[in-house]
Amino acid sequence: LQPVSMSANDFLDTLRTFDLEHQYPCLFGSGITTLDRLVQIDPSRVHTLGISGRDDIENLKALINELRAGMQMDEDDHFDQQQAARSTSHQRKRTEFVNFADSDEDSGIGRGRDGNHDGGG
Repeated sequence: LQPVSMSANDFLDTLRTFDLEHQYPCLFGSGITTLDRLVQIDPSRVHTLGISGRDDIENLKALINELRAGMQMDEDDHFDQQQAARSTSHQRKRTEFVNFADSDEDSGIGRGRDGNHDGGG
């Protein structure tokens, strides 16, 4: 999985969005100070971080799942972009080859002076 964010400010802003900013001391105490670290937590193990309160546990699980879903979409977009680049590159090479073949035909190679194919004799 690719990193989500390295900023502590982003981490706190995201906690605020999910009404979890008051849980920062528990998360900090568990070594979780960035979204990158948070997304590595198994949502079913949130209760082991010292988070109490059913709503907070559910909000933290939802946050982790949302971050993971966002990361997966980013990876899918990145994969799609790579596939599109490969396809474009392949198409460009194919077009260059076809254009080269067409230019040989138009150049008169294999033709007599009158433009017709040499009949060999």
